[in-house]
Amino acid sequence: MIFDQTVSRIALAGSLLFCAVPAMAQNQDVATGPAQTPAQAKVEADAATALAAPNPASSSDDTVVVTGSRIQRPNMTSAAPITSVTAQDIRAQAPTNIEDVLNRLPQIAPDAQQNYQDSDGRQRIKLRSLGFERTLTLIDGKRIGTQNGADVGIIPPSMLERVDVLTGGASSVYGSDAVAGVVNFILKKDFEGLQIDGNYNFYNHDNNDTIVSPLARANSFGSPRGMTNDGGRADITVTAGKKLFDGKLRLSGFVNYRHTDA
Repeated sequence: MIFDQTVSRIALAGSLLFCAVPAMAQNQDVATGPAQTPAQAKVEADAATALAAPNPASSSDDTVVVTGSRIQRPNMTSAAPITSVTAQDIRAQAPTNIEDVLNRLPQIAPDAQQNYQDSDGRQRIKLRSLGFERTLTLIDGKRIGTQNGADVGIIPPSMLERVDVLTGGASSVYGSDAVAGVVNFILKKDFEGLQIDGNYNFYNHDNNDTIVSPLARANSFGSPRGMTNDGGRADITVTAGKKLFDGKLRLSGFVNYRHTDA
């Protein structure tokens, strides 16, 4: 009887040991895995943080930036600096001839030869004082007349859309007559109506009775006395434009008249 109980206990212990083996084997599989390094732990932590962070695209306070791609910026299309005088700038100056418009630009030297006795009355452009023959003048990108100082006085300010002044040398593109630069006049394509511009200017002198004046009169040379006006110049420009056939045909023209007193 005692022997049977002992055998039964041994058999029961053996069966319990047999049942516990799979559990120990399962725990052993988990324990035998490779240990996690600190670098792997940091990567997993960063990934968890990124997943937990809110998506910026879903935020309600996004900033919208609008860029005007059609804003006129001629300096973006040329390696040399370009100065543009728009129609708004021309109207603000209220000029009667193109000479008054361009002489306000620091790159352009005024045509002082108009004051001389042998002046032919042309309004010419001289960039950086390099000479009239070194400045190329264009109308809508096309050359006008002879390039030994083209007369820009034939262009009325009322017909100008803008004036682009290329202040850097462009001889590699246009030739030797563009060493100083290029001035391109862009004309309006939709001018309609009638516009008349007029201007008169003269020279005013206050001649005091100095030492030179008595000597000149003593030798039969004429010498004005006191306040004297001379050298007057009158400019009149008439510009007209008309649209026909529902805007399919546009006609425009101008007439310029100048009278200069000796």
